[in-house]
Amino acid sequence: MEQPLSFTVGKHELFGVLHRPDAAGSERPEVAVLFVHSGSRGRLGCTFHYPYMARRLVRMGYPVLRYDPPGIGDSTGSIELGPTDDFYGSIQSGRYIGDTLAAIEELRRLVAPRSIVLLGVCGGAITALGTAALAEGVAGVALLSVPVMLDFSRQELAERIPTHYARKYLWSLYSRKMLSAAAWWRLLTLQSDVGLMRTYLTAALRRVRRHRGDGSPAGAGKLKLNPSFGPWLSALCRRQRRTLFIFGDDDRFRWEFEREFYDRHWRSTPSYEELCTVRRIAHCNHMLTMREWQDQAVDLVAAWLKTLRPAVERGAARASAELRAPG
Repeated sequence: MEQPLSFTVGKHELFGVLHRPDAAGSERPEVAVLFVHSGSRGRLGCTFHYPYMARRLVRMGYPVLRYDPPGIGDSTGSIELGPTDDFYGSIQSGRYIGDTLAAIEELRRLVAPRSIVLLGVCGGAITALGTAALAEGVAGVALLSVPVMLDFSRQELAERIPTHYARKYLWSLYSRKMLSAAAWWRLLTLQSDVGLMRTYLTAALRRVRRHRGDGSPAGAGKLKLNPSFGPWLSALCRRQRRTLFIFGDDDRFRWEFEREFYDRHWRSTPSYEELCTVRRIAHCNHMLTMREWQDQAVDLVAAWLKTLRPAVERGAARASAELRAPG
């Protein structure tokens, strides 16, 4: 069953959809899943993958809530005018954490699960991480294509993109458009994102320039690791909450995660090894646009959810003991 709903957060009315398993009985579900917004796309996701993935999870018996944060989708509110990078940077810095905390309470009110798992793609993943660091009753977070860097200028992007990734991106995207009259018309009428094309071309040619004797290591001193990422993840680990990272092999964010966070911090932090799991999907891009990639992501999430049950049971027992304690 899919139930449209709305709830109020401050002056905003947020809209969403609650998915209930068909065989849901009177017992409290062990785990419910809250889908946190997909970047700037809200409860639908970039390629409508949120409804698809939610329906697969609900067939496995998990209640799921999807919702639109303020200014996105059907929810009230607006997004201030300004550079897109500023908007994405505000998401990465916690713009929608308060709304997600309210969505957790709404899911508790509607379903009364023993515990909740947050799942998000891209900006929704970083929101899920920041929210779980604050929320009670969250057993873990599933982070798909999570950004570890704050948004940046195009010049910094050109210096950070791996050369092999830039070449692959340009070939896969533009080889199909070379014979497209519509694509050439968009380019000639300045409707295409020429700046982004130039950025990737600059990254693709970087090694050619270096071979000719140009410059110091690309991006030196200009990287902007999100200062909240490590503290949020560490806060989850201190509370013994589990985290699942899923990246596509062809996702630039996967490369940034490995180079700027995993290689530098992971092995020196035992709790990451104990409580965090990293999985990769072959040939998958940033937004999991193919159904087969979405299916693989759901399968990875479902397998990971099964490992959470002992932790959920321990948490329920601890809460019960605290209620029975005198005083």
